[in-house]
Amino acid sequence: MDRKQARAFEGFVTESGEALLRTATLLTADPDAAEDVYQETLHRLAMRWSRVDNPRAFCRRVMHNIVIDQARARKRRPRELFAVVDDQTSRTRRRARCSRRPSSTRTVPRAPTCTCR
Repeated sequence: MDRKQARAFEGFVTESGEALLRTATLLTADPDAAEDVYQETLHRLAMRWSRVDNPRAFCRRVMHNIVIDQARARKRRPRELFAVVDDQTSRTRRRARCSRRPSSTRTVPRAPTCTCR
């Protein structure tokens, strides 16, 4: 990739990066997995930048294919192994997200109980 193409690629990422990340998040329903899909998509786009006519369409197709491939790979795994790994990973991710929140939003106050009976 020459300098002109590199600048064009960087401009595309700057212009469309947030929209692509939102698309990846919608496809995966997991912000961490979406970042991985987004990075892999940009890597594949960079490798083929000079041959791609419509980069947005290319990225959407690549994201779709990556998500489908991941779903198929999950289906091939034994369910027991997948469940244990996902349970541990999701707990760790929840803890990390919670620790990033302000302390005032970490706990939700209980709703008052109805005493009208």
